[in-house]
Order: sequence, then C-alpha cells, then structure tokens
Amino acid sequence: MSALGPHLAVGVEPPVPPAQEKTEKPAYDRRAYDERNEALRRLLAESKELSRRVMEDQKRGRTGNTKEAMTRLVELQREIQRLEDAQIEENRKFQAAESDKSAVPQDADSELLADPSNLYFEGWLLSRDAEKLKTEGKVTDSRQKLERALKLFEQVASNNPDWKPEMVKGRLKQTKEVLSSLPQKDN
Repeated sequence: MSALGPHLAVGVEPPVPPAQEKTEKPAYDRRAYDERNEALRRLLAESKELSRRVMEDQKRGRTGNTKEAMTRLVELQREIQRLEDAQIEENRKFQAAESDKSAVPQDADSELLADPSNLYFEGWLLSRDAEKLKTEGKVTDSRQKLERALKLFEQVASNNPDWKPEMVKGRLKQTKEVLSSLPQKDN
C-alpha cells in the first residue's frame, strides 16, 4: 500500500468524489453560441439582400433569376431556423446551468448574463415571437413579448452604449413603433 493513501496502491481505483456522481447538466458552450450568432447575422443579411433584389426584379418585370433566388431564400430560411433552434437549445442549457450554480462559476454566470450579444439576441427572439403572435391575433401576448424585448434592448443600450449602437438604436425604434401600433385588445 502506498504511503500516500490506499487509492494509490496498484490495482485499487481511487474513490469517486460525490460531485462527480451526480449527472451533470449539459455545459453551456459560449464559443459555439457566438459562432452561431455570427452565422445568423450573416444569413439574415444575405436573406434580406436577396429578398430586396427579388422584389426589385419583380417590379421591373425581370423574372429570369427569380426561381433560383427563391430556392436560395428557402434554403436560407431553413438554415436560419436550424441555427435559431440551436440557439434556443443552447439558451436552455445555459438556464439549466444557471439553476445549478455549481455547474457554472459565479463570475462566468454574471459575464454571460451581461453579454450584450446574448441580451440583444434574446430581445430579437422575443420580437420575432411577438410578430408571430400578432399575426395570430394574440395582441396581448404579443405586447407582453415586445415589452420584454424592449427592456432587453434598453438594457443593452444603457449598459453597453458602445456595442453596435446603430443596430440597437434601430431595434429600439422599431420595437417602440410596433408596440405603439398594436391595438389594446386581441382581435
């Protein structure tokens, strides 16, 4: 037997610490989250530009490349949806890790919560959900989501004024306009 303890003897397995016996929740992968955010931004920009070009071509009666452009738009929308779903899943992992403070160190936890890109993305997701609810006639639910999104965008603007100020300013303006245009009651 080893002088350093029985677990160091040949053929004896060291004891498993109690913390490792628990089933660990999925780890929050910040790098992958940021990479997906960047890919989403690129795809959304490409989709917007392609949509604009298709609309211009249709206005001018040019339909030669419309089929290919529409096919690409469908592909872009599928990829955007896939990335958004992955981001939502990553947010769930983060929330699970947040509920178990031992899974995420306190300083990393507060850093993730304060990250303006995370806050902005959460606000964007809420805005997107609100738009869907609005088209379904669920104005009250839409208003609630937009109000939560507005608070997130305001938090980004006040706590991180140097983080993409034009983008945040535009989203704040757009969210306020949509909120003010909503009827007070559901249809």
